[in-house]
Amino acid sequence: MRFLSDNDVRQGLNVPKVIHLVESVYTAKSENNTETWPTIFYDFVPGKADMDIKSGYLKRDKVFGHKTITWFAENEAKQRFFAF
Repeated sequence: MRFLSDNDVRQGLNVPKVIHLVESVYTAKSENNTETWPTIFYDFVPGKADMDIKSGYLKRDKVFGHKTITWFAENEAKQRFFAF
């Protein structure tokens, strides 16, 4: 498993391209060319750890995407990260 640093992300991310892609998705949404499904939410430990899965589909491009978001409140205090 590799963890990306802030610098890794800055070097690999093309911000103008990201902005263009986000704009194109919002345009598709305004033209009713998207489909989104209900968010899946799981509360591992109420108030301390949870997960969301959000997904959708761009009809015209036939592209599916999802993002998984996790939150573990106690991780911030640990301040240790390991890369394998």
